Amino acid sequence: LTLYAADGAQADRAAAAAFRRVDQIEAVATDYRADSEARELPAASRGEWVPVSSELATVLGATARLFPKGLGAFDPTVGGLTRRWRRALRQHQWPVQEDWDAAFAGVGWPAAVQLRVTERRTWCRVEDPGMRFDFGGIAKGIAVDEALAELEAQGIQRALMDGGGDLCALDPPPGQPGWRVEVLPFGE
Repeated sequence: LTLYAADGAQADRAAAAAFRRVDQIEAVATDYRADSEARELPAASRGEWVPVSSELATVLGATARLFPKGLGAFDPTVGGLTRRWRRALRQHQWPVQEDWDAAFAGVGWPAAVQLRVTERRTWCRVEDPGMRFDFGGIAKGIAVDEALAELEAQGIQRALMDGGGDLCALDPPPGQPGWRVEVLPFGE
């Protein structure tokens, strides 16, 4: 995070608020923690409508909007495949084809997950209690966007945030036409 503030105290407050917001999104959307809301949602739903937090509602809503535009590139129902891939890398052993086939059979956002938005809450229904989500880049992009919104709420107008390769910017540095971003060749 790079930001321009009136003084160090404002910069510290704004940065702390931005990183708190990132932590909030990460805490509900991560597939790395067994107690995250995203990990618990399928078992909690079991085909029934359940309310979700505002943070997870933001992630689910963005997914619902992005899925048709991305032609399946942003399908968080690939979590079972992701889990197997990570295990294969750790153990240096490729899963048997039947295991991959079983995980792939669970992929399919539109059929597996439904959302219902009311005035007060967002509700979600997940048919398969064993579903594993991987919100990956969707959640990361939302976290960066939400962090910048926090900065703006703190009076910061000039900032650049790097969410692990996903960049988002507010106004450029003072006296500059834009942010300078260097792209290195792969492998450097």
